[in-house]
Amino acid sequence: MKALKNITLGAIFCTLSISAAAKDSLITDEQKQTAQQLMQTALKSDLGYEIVESLTTEIGPRLGGSEAEKRARDWGVELGKELGFDRAVIEEFTMPFWDRGHLHISLTSPYNQELYGSALGGAAPSEQEINAPIVYFRDIHALKAIKDGSLKGKVAFVDGEPMVKSQTGEGYSPSNQKRRIGWQHAQRGGAEALVVRSVGSDSHRFPHTGMMSKDGDKWANIPVIAISNPDADHLRRLHNLKKPLAISLHSGSDWQGEVTSGNVVLDLIGSEKPEEIVLIGGHLDSWDLGTGAVDDGAGVAITTAAAKLIANLPKRPKRTIRVVMFGAEEVGLLGAFAYAKQHENNLHNHVLA
Repeated sequence: MKALKNITLGAIFCTLSISAAAKDSLITDEQKQTAQQLMQTALKSDLGYEIVESLTTEIGPRLGGSEAEKRARDWGVELGKELGFDRAVIEEFTMPFWDRGHLHISLTSPYNQELYGSALGGAAPSEQEINAPIVYFRDIHALKAIKDGSLKGKVAFVDGEPMVKSQTGEGYSPSNQKRRIGWQHAQRGGAEALVVRSVGSDSHRFPHTGMMSKDGDKWANIPVIAISNPDADHLRRLHNLKKPLAISLHSGSDWQGEVTSGNVVLDLIGSEKPEEIVLIGGHLDSWDLGTGAVDDGAGVAITTAAAKLIANLPKRPKRTIRVVMFGAEEVGLLGAFAYAKQHENNLHNHVLA
């Protein structure tokens, strides 16, 4: 909770300072003093934690476009009203809905062993159970080098090193290529399915989900599964021993058509320049395999709590502070794109986002 409070402090200082002096050359001593007072208040406040606890406990997992995400939007509006925001609304948009469905995946050669896996966002279902030999690739670059049609009747497995743990997350992008675009090369090779090492630093048998990238306007038409790091380590060891590897899998993930999502917009109207907006926020949706406390319940909580503490000041900031709880971020930043489209005629009044 200490980390949550510290980040809330930063959000308060940045938001208050810019809302008060977005187009002025200096931040006054009075503004600095107010920010310091707010920081002390934030250190004693549990509001940010209470918001995360409420969202993750009362709503739980909330995949973009799902009924759970709809409940989360209603929750966000009620929260805004309870906290005294001047305006609390939902701005809806439509989106294609991908459902994870069921998954069974296991090693069948050189012996039978269940694997811990998760279908990746945008993956296609298997028409029937797939039983096929595994072709091992040490990394995404090895998969990219295959010839077209060379993987027919086989399942491609892309290994790679586990993501390096760091506070900056600098290892994420290099590790993420196999998840994002690996399917394009496996599909080009005619593979029955693609299995990849999870993009994560976890050393337990927890598969890491995430969204794949489109190829133009097309999604994968093969199953794509991420397996846990320990399971990937196991396949590597067997490969190094030159054991024949085979796999069985059945996945029910698929696209379910157009549904409604939306962004929750909470406004604290500015006292002097209400048309000018300082936008802060996070994304309300999460993946369906967890409660999204960190990604991004904490972001929603930090920004909402910061705005509320600013609202409690005797004097309102000059400019409007807008908290946006974006919908459907995990599945392609859809809420952010929808917000930009819906507000395209007013983006010039957003002095900071």
